Amino acid sequence: MLPDLFVTPDLEANAFALGVKRPFVVIHQGLLNLFETDELAFTIGHEFGHLAAGHGVCKTIAQVAVEGTSSVASSALA
Repeated sequence: MLPDLFVTPDLEANAFALGVKRPFVVIHQGLLNLFETDELAFTIGHEFGHLAAGHGVCKTIAQVAVEGTSSVASSALA
């Protein structure tokens, strides 16, 4: 099963892969504006490669940890 692919309107030239049970790839609009078709295909393949190698699991754990830490810090400062 292929991961889901999403586009975000963010104008930063970036892409990332996350997920454990339902992995997904996010492409920023900035890449769509900047890259040609073959460059986008390479980028999407690169992100799929991260998921195939299990990097999506590590990145998801890191993202949850950062969001949790940020949430705790915000609560403490409020």
